[in-house]
Amino acid sequence: MTKINRTPADKKPYNLFGTLAWEECEGGVRIAALQEKAFSVTIPREIEGMPVVALGNGCFVGQETLEEIILPDTLREVATSPLRAVGRCGCWTSPIRWRCWAPT
Repeated sequence: MTKINRTPADKKPYNLFGTLAWEECEGGVRIAALQEKAFSVTIPREIEGMPVVALGNGCFVGQETLEEIILPDTLREVATSPLRAVGRCGCWTSPIRWRCWAPT
């Protein structure tokens, strides 16, 4: 498992799953950040055997090219501002297409 550093005020580094930074949370995994620019991102149903249950605040910061986010059916919590600082004044008025998926 790869880890990336947080700011000094943070307690422990994030884990990496591909380009997604994540951390354990109540009930599973919270996506903390997308580490590279992307046009589309699919959030997985699980990471290391734990369900992905949350999108953290600001997890898509700086993703000006992001147009599509495909969400798993395991998601239970979306922070109030996962798109904060994406040039959209921290609000949900964006052209991003959100889709949910279920395994077939």
